[in-house]
Order: sequence, then C-alpha cells, then structure tokens
Amino acid sequence: MTDELKPSVSLFFCGPSNQKCKCECPNGPCEHVWDGPTHTTENSDSASCSRCGANAMAHDMWVMP
Repeated sequence: MTDELKPSVSLFFCGPSNQKCKCECPNGPCEHVWDGPTHTTENSDSASCSRCGANAMAHDMWVMP
C-alpha cells in the first residue's frame, strides 16, 4: 500500500474539551495533562496534552477572558 492510500487519523478539536479530556475551565476541573510533546510553531513553543494531543496555547485562547 502506498503512503497516499494508507488511512489517516485526524484529531478534531473544538474548544478545550474533547472525548478524552473533560475541561470546564475556568470554573471547573480540567482533565488535560500538559506533559506531552512540545508543539513548535514559527513564533512560539507550547506544551501539549499527553492524553489527547491538545495544544496548551489553543486551550488558553478558548478559556482566557
């Protein structure tokens, strides 16, 4: 099977919660564990959740006022 025919998996991330990690920030518990691989972009580095792969910077953009 060639690379272009292999199935792929996509992570759909809509807000700070997802099926693997419940997140009720800033008023409740957050199940994200920020000890995953560092997510590097052109302008910054951000932690990621080892449970679901969520980017900490994207999480903060959803929950910060």
